Amino acid sequence: FLTQIRLVKPGSPAEKAGLRQGDVILSVDGRPIYLYQFVEFLEKNPNRELEFVVSRQGETINLRVTPRLEGKVGKIGAYTEAQSVEKKYGLIGAAVQSVRDNVKNTFLIIRFVKDLILRRASTQQLGGPLEIASFSYAAWKMGFLAMLSWIGLISLQLGVINLFPIPVFDGGQIFVLALEALFRRDFSPKIRQIWMQVGFVIFVFLIVFVILNDIVKRMPNGWESLIPW
Repeated sequence: FLTQIRLVKPGSPAEKAGLRQGDVILSVDGRPIYLYQFVEFLEKNPNRELEFVVSRQGETINLRVTPRLEGKVGKIGAYTEAQSVEKKYGLIGAAVQSVRDNVKNTFLIIRFVKDLILRRASTQQLGGPLEIASFSYAAWKMGFLAMLSWIGLISLQLGVINLFPIPVFDGGQIFVLALEALFRRDFSPKIRQIWMQVGFVIFVFLIVFVILNDIVKRMPNGWESLIPW
């Protein structure tokens, strides 16, 4: 999925640089960049001039955009959406490319979670049910292959997250079994119960957080919109 500009805010760095609604981002600073990388790249490069190569109505245009520092991250003041690109491979080539893409995406997911924990990534990049529904609708409009690709990416994300050492996830059970093997004894039912209860609380907190995060991303002032004073 490439990044397409859906809306440009008046007075924003995107507008000043000449970005327009419908522009498709082909590369940034000389390297191809996809939808899941675009926001992260901008956030990590505030106040730095970046060279955008965009496709506009069949014409390739070079633009220079400088993300503005907002809070602790860089932003250009543009709303984006997915734009799919279809590539054709032979049977063997498709299998090899599939493995490469899944390995690359797996490490991207792990790196993103690590950056979240270290506060190097913004929670604005997290997507909950509303975000998934929005992207699913966009993928559906692009056609069957785009929808299939999106379903595969969601499945991969769920599979990787399920292996994290969090109670109630499969990774949590593997973690407990590994500890029991290390200490060469089984944990008592009470310890296992406490472990599962802690995991359930964490799981509920994550669900509530991503839903609220989806909502506040659509509000003008973000999380500040929830503060009544």
